[in-house]
Amino acid sequence: MESIEIRRGGVLVFTWDGSADKPAVLAALGAGVTDAAEIEVFAAEQIAPLGLTAYLAEGHGIDAGDLAGETARLDGLIGTLVVVSARAFQTVPMDIAPGPGLTFVAQLTEGAAPVTAPKPIETESAKGNLSGAPVKPPKSDARIGGMVAMAVLLFLALFVVFFVLAAG
Repeated sequence: MESIEIRRGGVLVFTWDGSADKPAVLAALGAGVTDAAEIEVFAAEQIAPLGLTAYLAEGHGIDAGDLAGETARLDGLIGTLVVVSARAFQTVPMDIAPGPGLTFVAQLTEGAAPVTAPKPIETESAKGNLSGAPVKPPKSDARIGGMVAMAVLLFLALFVVFFVLAAG
């Protein structure tokens, strides 16, 4: 079997002659696999309503332009499919020689995710305290006026008590 060069950001598509048994697929891929979570093994019927090209575009970010010439071939695959991200291998780029049962179909490239700054949230509920501490509502003018009047009355009461005791 000829070797396949795995490129950075690559997504490889294989057909598998066996059942959807991930350990057997890992053995056929070779010792270079370090992250089995980046390898998907499933029956083509599972994604038939969506289609493999739509699955790769939406699930792996493959550019629609890369898939344009491959649509009929990829959507026509039957049996057990294996989708391998280059992140499954410790070193990339590297060459692998798939074992028996794996048939190489295509290598596509994941598109770079667009980097955009988040838009600020300008709703009324988004305004306010970011520290998480409870915020006291501001004191109303009536409350402040009542506090001043209470302080004056308390002072006058103490003043009267002082003069009564001093006179007596």
